[in-house]
Amino acid sequence: MGSSHAQLHGIQSCKFHSFMSQEEPLDVSKVLAAVSLLSWSLFKTLKLYSSGRTGASTAVALCIVPVRIILPKVLGSYLQLASVCFLCGLLLRLLHQLVKFILRKQELEQRTKEADLELQRRARGAVHLQDQVLSLQKQVIELERQKDHEVKEAAQLRGQVASLQCQVDNLQMQKESLMHLAFLPQGDGESWQYQDNTGDWAPFPEKAQKSLMANFHEGVERCQILIENRIYDVDFKVLVQVNRQSGKSRKIRCFLNLPSHWRITDEESLKLHVIQGNGQDGSNNIITRVTDSHLVSKLEGLLNTSKQRHDGTKCGCLHGNSTFRLVGAYQVKNLMLWRGYQRYVQNIRDKHKKYKITPVGICPDATALNELAESMQVDFAFNERLLFHGTRDLDSVTAIAQEGFDSRIAREGLFGRGAYFAIQTCKSAQYATEEAMKNKASMQMPGTLLLARVAIGDPYYTPGPYQGSRPPIRTGQEIRHDSIIAQPGIPNGQPGGVLQLTPSAEVLVIGGLYGSGTYFAAQTCKSAQYALKNRNEQLAEFITTLNLRIASLKQAAMSEKNKDAEIERLKIAAATSEKSKDAEIKRLKIAAAMSDAEIKGLKAQLELEKQNRWWKMQSQQNARSAEIEQMRNEICSLVRRLHLPPQVEGETWQYQTNSGEWAEFQDKANKELMLKFQEGQQTCEMTIDGIAYDYDFQVMNQTNKRTKKARSIRFCSNLPHHWGITDADSLKMLLPVNQGNGQDGSDDRICFVTDPAVMSTLEDLLNGSKRRHDGTGCNCLHGRSTFRLVEAYQVKNRELWRRYQRHVRSIVDKHKQHGSQLTGIDPPVGEALTQLAKDIQVDLAGNELLLLHGTREFDLAKEIAREGFDNRIARSGGLYGSGTYFAAQTCKSAQYATNIGMQEKASARLMGTMLVARVAIGDPYYTPQQCQNLTRAFAKIGQDIRYDSIIAKPGIPNGQSTGVQAHMEFVTFAPEQAYPEYILRFTEE
Repeated sequence: MGSSHAQLHGIQSCKFHSFMSQEEPLDVSKVLAAVSLLSWSLFKTLKLYSSGRTGASTAVALCIVPVRIILPKVLGSYLQLASVCFLCGLLLRLLHQLVKFILRKQELEQRTKEADLELQRRARGAVHLQDQVLSLQKQVIELERQKDHEVKEAAQLRGQVASLQCQVDNLQMQKESLMHLAFLPQGDGESWQYQDNTGDWAPFPEKAQKSLMANFHEGVERCQILIENRIYDVDFKVLVQVNRQSGKSRKIRCFLNLPSHWRITDEESLKLHVIQGNGQDGSNNIITRVTDSHLVSKLEGLLNTSKQRHDGTKCGCLHGNSTFRLVGAYQVKNLMLWRGYQRYVQNIRDKHKKYKITPVGICPDATALNELAESMQVDFAFNERLLFHGTRDLDSVTAIAQEGFDSRIAREGLFGRGAYFAIQTCKSAQYATEEAMKNKASMQMPGTLLLARVAIGDPYYTPGPYQGSRPPIRTGQEIRHDSIIAQPGIPNGQPGGVLQLTPSAEVLVIGGLYGSGTYFAAQTCKSAQYALKNRNEQLAEFITTLNLRIASLKQAAMSEKNKDAEIERLKIAAATSEKSKDAEIKRLKIAAAMSDAEIKGLKAQLELEKQNRWWKMQSQQNARSAEIEQMRNEICSLVRRLHLPPQVEGETWQYQTNSGEWAEFQDKANKELMLKFQEGQQTCEMTIDGIAYDYDFQVMNQTNKRTKKARSIRFCSNLPHHWGITDADSLKMLLPVNQGNGQDGSDDRICFVTDPAVMSTLEDLLNGSKRRHDGTGCNCLHGRSTFRLVEAYQVKNRELWRRYQRHVRSIVDKHKQHGSQLTGIDPPVGEALTQLAKDIQVDLAGNELLLLHGTREFDLAKEIAREGFDNRIARSGGLYGSGTYFAAQTCKSAQYATNIGMQEKASARLMGTMLVARVAIGDPYYTPQQCQNLTRAFAKIGQDIRYDSIIAKPGIPNGQSTGVQAHMEFVTFAPEQAYPEYILRFTEE
């Protein structure tokens, strides 16, 4: 910087001194030359300053030097004034530039300082980041140490997810089951009621009904219910509800709609829900001794007044001249049996409404019994009567009181196979003891009679002896009579003509049960049932049951040996697994010898995968938990709904509320609407809670007569969803069919399937059900076939469906009353049948199954679709009793699908016919061997109830040429125990 300054100063001095050494005045050119020189000097000076090679004071001094040298010369010229002005302006401009350069330099210095501070701050941040990197490296090392532990946790989570999935599936099945059961019709009139301010009893709303019923069956003593935003505390011990806000209390009761002559108090009605049986487990709840002396005297008089014939004349038989003395009388109060009888009566009523049948009066009538029947509210218009039935001993009476009359164990009589009843005491007295045909009853051998409530319905008056196990078909129709009556004077193939009365083979005993008397006197009527079974026959049946049980225990012992062999096999497999683990450990050790870089890469990859799996499993677990919780809530809700019977067999009339929701009419209004619609009325008037309404069934609305406000109404049929029934279709099903013109509604009940998806599903069902339960193929004639579905029909029979539902409800009531717990079917049926069962909401958890049934003719299948399966016409001599047989394999049912199904396959010339049926298996008995003489399922050892069906598992000895059972078969013994869903016609290739 010093050399540049000195050099510039020397040049300036040399030039200016040589310029100023001239004496003559300066002219304009010289002045301009001087100004140029001055400008050059200033430029160089500023350049040196801007580059930092000189200071500010030095730069000013260098600028002043040429001015100081040249100014005197310039002033001496004639242009001095102009030069001075020019130089002054130039100097000011140069000074301005100088100041700008000074300020710019200071700013640059400030920025430099700030940049240094920022670098220092960033250096400190870099040190902090290095510390964080070290910390993260430590965390990575820690995560690597936890890798094995978390891998194990991931495996546990996978197991939990699988377990949760199983729970979801089980809960889904339970949900479907409970959904199915929650909508089963009960029709028992069972409801909870409260006492209003006027002292009358009013039913609780539907939601409160369900809550009360669910809490009571759960065994709680107190609960809370919400009604119209008011909270009530309910005490089941004292049967009281208390308004929590006002403190006001009301009485409550459980109304079971039981016969008035039972004289059941509210507290006693609650006890009827407990288990009933004989011995120490509650038989007194079923059979109670009559202690009312007035009633005993009335019953004794009834025995003696019922001896006479219908024309008032006396009978000349052995017991017709006797005087009956009543020793003891007992009343039957069997809630389960009463409900079953009511359901059977409702089935008959539905049939009569559908076909416009009006039962005619009984001729001759039981005049002497009608007075007592009126006091018991017997329905004479329906031909319900009180009749006598004689039986040989009290053990048979106890069995009837617990299980009801059972025509399946009756012998073939003069007028068919069924339960026989009589109007006259003397006829029933012929079967009241072991030797009643020869001797009268005495104190040493008292007789036993039952007075039964019998649903005769629409009887057939037979002109003579009748053979068969069910009443004949009505003339010109496709439905049957309900019972058979043999009037006095008809030829019976025996010496002398006598009265025979044989009502329906499905009659249940419900009324009083009256026990032994010293003497009997009766009337000349031939109406009794041949005795149910004597003690020797019962003992033989019990011994048979014990033998079957022993065989079952032996088979269980053999299975224990098989278990030991299986344990040894598992030990060997475990040893092999240990060797495999050692090999895997060696392989892992070799893999551990990989380079550090590869290990780090794998660790990073594993860490990423582990985190992904963790979050995925965590989300799955949360989703499964939420789904399980939701299902549990739904199941709890459905369980609560299960214990409350819906109105009118699940068929209800509903109106639309202001919020757009559908609410049910009250029970009384519901029944009136149903009756008026079935009578064919298009409009009607009805009063509900003091408000008059007009109803129009054509436009489906109700109108308040005072306010003129209109609401929409509808009929909710609660039929299976896969029927695809609209509201209009369900209304048509309520209307009676026309009689006498051949149009019996069969086309509406048996519908041709046109949906290709349903046809494909049913064909897959035929081919997918050929395999055994273990997945192996069957080598029988039809097991190697390929089934081709030619046509299919869906059965939509409302009356048959209701009958089936009522029977299912009876099975559920029986299990609930006796505390029975159902277990799953073992082995389970095939996947194809199970999947279709889930699709149509079959109650798999309640042991309701979809099974196959082969029939040799299409007409027989249509008859089953109209009347249902009927074991009364099943041929005797079946391997497992006289019942209705079903199978889970197509190849087994195909053996009975044609007349020659045992020898040939179905073809286009002779198509096979098979039914897909919904079967209520209930609590089955797994028979260890053949049992050909059965007419009903075995009784449970040590209990007073019977199994619901029989299952023959593959591998048991069946006494045939093959030696063992090849297919799994299911046998039912009640006509209402199965419902035909589809009729399939097929060929085989």
